[in-house]
Amino acid sequence: MKWNNPGHEFDEIGEFFCKSEIYVWGLGETAADLVVRMQALGIDIKAISDYAGWQLGWMGIEVAPSQRLIHSPEGKIVVLCLPQEEVGEAVQRLECVGYEKGKTYFFYYEFIDKWLSIYAVYSNDKVYFKDICFIPSTKCNLKCAACLNFTTYLKKMHDEPLNELIAQVDLFFTQIDYIGLFHVSGGEPVLYPHLGTLLAYINANYRSKIHQLATTTNGTTIYTDELCTTLRENNVTLICDDYTDQLPEYRERFDALRARLERNGVWHFVNKVESWIDLAPDRTDNSAMSDDQLISYCTSCDIPFREYCKGRIYACNYANYAEKAELCQGASDEFIDLGVWPVEKKKELIEFRLGYTPKGYVEFCKKCAGFKNNPYSVPPAVQLKQ
Repeated sequence: MKWNNPGHEFDEIGEFFCKSEIYVWGLGETAADLVVRMQALGIDIKAISDYAGWQLGWMGIEVAPSQRLIHSPEGKIVVLCLPQEEVGEAVQRLECVGYEKGKTYFFYYEFIDKWLSIYAVYSNDKVYFKDICFIPSTKCNLKCAACLNFTTYLKKMHDEPLNELIAQVDLFFTQIDYIGLFHVSGGEPVLYPHLGTLLAYINANYRSKIHQLATTTNGTTIYTDELCTTLRENNVTLICDDYTDQLPEYRERFDALRARLERNGVWHFVNKVESWIDLAPDRTDNSAMSDDQLISYCTSCDIPFREYCKGRIYACNYANYAEKAELCQGASDEFIDLGVWPVEKKKELIEFRLGYTPKGYVEFCKKCAGFKNNPYSVPPAVQLKQ
């Protein structure tokens, strides 16, 4: 999206948020997750429930019956965290008295992905990011043909010095008040020799600003008991990608990894997908598109991720990966350098994280097949032929 009025793109709804009370409807796990985020940002939130016992309160917040929303809807915002079978009736009741989706009522995932950032900065002057990707090393033991990080295009793998990574983490949290997911990624992160030290530093110094600290693995590498202990003690979530259908030679190692993680009490989950997308930079040419067409193309791409690298937040993580792999040349308006960014420009920082840029696209758009509407479906982890 192209910036038209930096720092003011969300003024209308932001000013409405400032004047409104916010309620979470439901008392389940997603509701609890939202309350934790809101409390970390210092935002007052109330809960709605019609179940018996609500008068006692919940998670230290007030709980009221749904009639409070229905009888006096003015100045109220609702985030729905109900079981699926109850959502339809709740939506009908809200809309009958004038609530509007995307303005006065929201679904949980939509709210934490976008609207919480806007609510926090306007109502409480806090910067909330839903997530960020942080890469300590580009080393990987696989050579996946459709690697979204373009690792197979790199001429040389690289480890970032630990002291520089720590300085970057410190800088990040001078500007960001709370983040949903701080994802230490790769490459294959376990190949970074200081992974445990880095994760322990982040946890020790900034855990109050992080909802979930996570790292990932391709499931083909060995984790020592020492590293497992570090993950457990620092409450790190490990995302285990399962490529054993495509790489059966690693099945025994993957099973051994899972057993070791379970034995050491490491919180982890298996991520197994049927297909990948291919950004296809070697066979995509959008250079004939006009600026308006590129803006529309980039907006519809709607990439969910952003990378933080060398003190800079990038408008498109794939564009920065491509630049590292020398597949394209980025521009100076495609990142925000936190080292020189004025701390008072919080609303512009939020807008940038939500997809606004000076041009409305990045240079890599001219060579990328796109994320959301990608036309290429490929099997996961297909290896390049040696």
